[in-house]
Amino acid sequence: MTSTGARILGVLVLSMYGDKLGEYQNPYTYDSSGLALTPLGEVQEYQLGRYLWQTYFNDTSPSHVSEEVPLSTLLSGGGILFEADGGGDGRVIYDSATALTQGMWPPLSKSNLGNMTLANGTSVLSPLQGLQYIPIAPIDPADDVSFEGWLDCPTFWNATRSFYNSTDFKKVASDNAAFLDSLSSLVGNRTTNLTQMMGIYGFVNTEYIHNPAFHLATSSDTLTKTRQLANYYAAGVYSSSDMGSIHNIPGRALLPKILKGVNRLADLGDPLRFYSMSMSYEPFMSLFNMMGVSGTFANISGIINYAGAAAFEVRTDMYGNNPVIRFLVKNGTSDSGFTTYSLFGGTKDVSLKQFRTLLQPHSLNTLSSWCYTCDNNFSRGCEANSTIPVPPNPFANRSNNKLTAVASGLIGAGATLFVALLSVTVCMMTGFLKLGKRGKRLSAVMSAPGHHPRRGSDFKDGMDDDDVQLRKWDRMPDGQKSTV
Repeated sequence: MTSTGARILGVLVLSMYGDKLGEYQNPYTYDSSGLALTPLGEVQEYQLGRYLWQTYFNDTSPSHVSEEVPLSTLLSGGGILFEADGGGDGRVIYDSATALTQGMWPPLSKSNLGNMTLANGTSVLSPLQGLQYIPIAPIDPADDVSFEGWLDCPTFWNATRSFYNSTDFKKVASDNAAFLDSLSSLVGNRTTNLTQMMGIYGFVNTEYIHNPAFHLATSSDTLTKTRQLANYYAAGVYSSSDMGSIHNIPGRALLPKILKGVNRLADLGDPLRFYSMSMSYEPFMSLFNMMGVSGTFANISGIINYAGAAAFEVRTDMYGNNPVIRFLVKNGTSDSGFTTYSLFGGTKDVSLKQFRTLLQPHSLNTLSSWCYTCDNNFSRGCEANSTIPVPPNPFANRSNNKLTAVASGLIGAGATLFVALLSVTVCMMTGFLKLGKRGKRLSAVMSAPGHHPRRGSDFKDGMDDDDVQLRKWDRMPDGQKSTV
């Protein structure tokens, strides 16, 4: 409930994608393709959207954000803003945002359906039972680092290696070696080292949800233990109690949008009242640690659940004057609603000024600041930063002077590229191939075979060429294979 004299000015919501499926392509690294939001994921996001509408746009809600402005005016006048990560999860995150908006603005009632009569007398009625079209801006990681700040970041790669080599990581790996080994047959003899923990958990969690044979063969204790190790891994890689740590790069890259967003919400001269961002789990982990909530509240210390959400409510104080920030989390569909959490070890409401003061020094407000922090001068718009030295090969395994499988793959790709270019040259010389506009596109594709610019670096262990014998639930028809 709002305090006496206080009112909510607006809200910024971060939302996690819903349940997804895909097809596993690599038996060692859990790489997958064809990722898609499932009907379950659509329902999860739709339900989150309904909850957000009831919380922030229902006239009877104490957190109503449009008391002075009609909802129709907010929609048409820039009062609502939706953004979604358009990166390496295919359309899963964007489709999750779409399902969320459908929950907030479902199809119109029959009495409100748009209709018109044409000059020739034909009557036309709005399709799809009056589905409302809410614009969502996709944020491409190739053009904007905000939603995926950890990609192509050599400083982050080095920090992750240091985490792998830390005494604590090695101890956790050793203490859980037997359990990890026991997962090998369960996951189709895939790699089960601690460094592959996110892939392991993704496989186990998705198969447990969607594969009846796997569900029967896997205990809930195994799923819980796997998630605990995944939480440990993700917390060590994507977060730190040191707010300025490179491990917090997911949160630090997103902070400019958050700080600008809450400033706009606090400005009554700005029409924005509701700002939604859909994304993956990494920024959640980083931000929760930076704001001091994950270390204090165990129930939100790990990977956020499917269709989870965090809200930054911008409110006036109890006297109706200075703006404050109230932070709330709904950790997936298992939570019936938002729970308020104290930020920075303080009270439930933090002044907007204090919120900015504590976070602004660690915010990467410009592309150049991100490029400098990551030591990147080779991608994502950092190419002009020629003063930054070219980083060392992040895939070189210096401990045994052997190349990892990733580096070997790059060498193989280079050899393939050489052969392909030689073939193209021969064809051009003999008149069999002429390059026009499509030819230029062909050469662009050939310059980076098999590389997806929006995917991050995989810290893969050494691999062998042995055939992997998959168990029966891993030999399912293509349409039933899955991943997280």
